[in-house]
Amino acid sequence: MSHGCLKIILMMCVSLLVTACASNVPKEISTKPEAVIAVDTVRSNPDLYLGKKIRWGGEIASVKPLAEVTMIEVVARQLYSGGRPKESDNTQGRFMVRATGFLDPSVYEKGRQFTVTGSIAGFMEQAIEEYQYKYPVVTADSYYLWEPVPQTSRYDYPYPWYDPWYDPWYSPFYGHYHPYYWR
Repeated sequence: MSHGCLKIILMMCVSLLVTACASNVPKEISTKPEAVIAVDTVRSNPDLYLGKKIRWGGEIASVKPLAEVTMIEVVARQLYSGGRPKESDNTQGRFMVRATGFLDPSVYEKGRQFTVTGSIAGFMEQAIEEYQYKYPVVTADSYYLWEPVPQTSRYDYPYPWYDPWYDPWYSPFYGHYHPYYWR
């Protein structure tokens, strides 16, 4: 094989690797802001943070399309450095996102992970059941709806990578059902 052919193959491999690593997450979402302001901090002293830029995320609780905007209620979660919300039971509270235009509630549905960048535009009070809750309202500059994380079990992996100690076939109660029991 000639030296020129090796260069072409190497360039193709590098370009394939670069495109495979490319992400469709907006840069505003994936880059960590200089100052991190937590939702619960803003709720405790609302007037101090009006107009401040934030990057918040969490799990969508509800979506309400209005005439010009869509209001999205989000249960706040901590974010990974890339902007994706962490899956945990710890919450910093709730906040509302004011996104321009129509966002379909069947796509932006309850339980989906959502991250937004924008500025704090004010506050609104709304009831959660019978409790009056004061929401910080964020005017969205950029937002991203995350793909669901695929759920796997230990049986999804081929033989050497799953843990046989958790396999019910190896339980003392099911030993006579083991496929290799009679060997």
